[in-house]
Amino acid sequence: QAPSVTVNTPPAGGNSDSPCFHRDATACRALDPLASPSAAYDACFGQGDTTLAVRVRMGDLLAGDLVLSTGANFAPEFARVIVNQHAKSEMRSSLLNLKFAGGSVALTPDHVLFADGAFVGARHVKAGSVLEPSAVVEQVELMHGAVVNPITTNSRILAAGASGPPVVSATHPEWIAEWMLTSSFYPLPLTMSNLLSYLFPATTQSFYDAVLEPLAVSAAPGLKTFKAAVPSPIVVLAFAAFDLGVSVAFAAYSLFSLKFASLLIAAAVASKLLARKA
Repeated sequence: QAPSVTVNTPPAGGNSDSPCFHRDATACRALDPLASPSAAYDACFGQGDTTLAVRVRMGDLLAGDLVLSTGANFAPEFARVIVNQHAKSEMRSSLLNLKFAGGSVALTPDHVLFADGAFVGARHVKAGSVLEPSAVVEQVELMHGAVVNPITTNSRILAAGASGPPVVSATHPEWIAEWMLTSSFYPLPLTMSNLLSYLFPATTQSFYDAVLEPLAVSAAPGLKTFKAAVPSPIVVLAFAAFDLGVSVAFAAYSLFSLKFASLLIAAAVASKLLARKA
């Protein structure tokens, strides 16, 4: 049976201050792009070949990384990181550490994961809840810590603690998760932003860290309100306009960075030539 993607809408004031994972949560990053997802799973969470994949802190993920995720019916598959939000910031947030036999995962209360048969915000999880795959929550611990959020091409990721097995999680908060999880073509994977991340992953991460991160954090409350107030077709049009604007800004950022780098190289070469003449 395909997983449900009905996400409960948070009540007013029920959101956390930054929907993400704990920076020290872990994911499985592929080292060999030809490795099978099952082999990568064994490498990261079992006793498999660690030359195929490695377990890494989410804080160390970057745009372009191939990570272990799940598809229909929770079959393991790879997904690419479009961008890792807050990777270079010191953002901190309230977190829920969900402990289960052999492992745990810490994420913000409105970050979505699969529990009790549906994708829900972590704030709905309690002792006795069943995460996927078959992890019964034993304790929910309130904590505070640094956060990151790797957004993937299929809006899912296998998330874990420092040790133990992973659980199925979305890469979005409640207010937008259902829309992203049910997307087949748009907004993912068919966006200019995703294409640019695929072609220029390092520049995409740098652009997000330097330009988009401050804007995204400040604009999030308004975006939540906007999405709740307008019909879905308007949301799609607004997202398309935003995607176009981001792409144009990315091009300008890239050209400026290239020009600046060229000037630095030219200055270094000129300096060496003058030093030789002297």
